[in-house]
Amino acid sequence: MADSIEDNVIALKAEYPKPLKINDRDMTDEEYEAKILEWATNKNYYDLDAEANSYKWDREAAYPELKEQLDKLYHDINNGTLDETGEFFTALKTVKDNNPKPSE
Repeated sequence: MADSIEDNVIALKAEYPKPLKINDRDMTDEEYEAKILEWATNKNYYDLDAEANSYKWDREAAYPELKEQLDKLYHDINNGTLDETGEFFTALKTVKDNNPKPSE
């Protein structure tokens, strides 16, 4: 990544142009700007090699919203499907499968 936060914002916008998705909808301009700034300033992302770790950003953008994850978890508990067949597990597994770690 680049040397400054501003440079990182520019690099991230180039790599992750609009629209980014949240829960199968396009992020608003405000959500997009906030997410790019978060990624650019987050030490865990800022200091790491972007190519080797871009899957983290891809996964983060693809995961369902937390309230939807919790709803899936509740229904899986209620339905007795809190295992690899449940909605919660399969939703997260799909994101991970679609955005694998480079070593996988």
